[in-house]
Amino acid sequence: SRRELALNPETRETMLAGITPLPDSGLSVAARPVVMDAQRMAEAQQAIKALWEAQYPNASGVSDALS
Repeated sequence: SRRELALNPETRETMLAGITPLPDSGLSVAARPVVMDAQRMAEAQQAIKALWEAQYPNASGVSDALS
């Protein structure tokens, strides 16, 4: 179990070796996305903001106050 793996690190290799691997389905796991640098992050945020403002032109902010 996960708890045994976490609490008994000395038996971790034995337990993991006993796990039957899943059959190969031909699907691959997507690679981790590359971390954006500051310039690309700012451009992405500006693009999101432009889309938001185009979709909701009259929205001046989020309000959770009761009307």
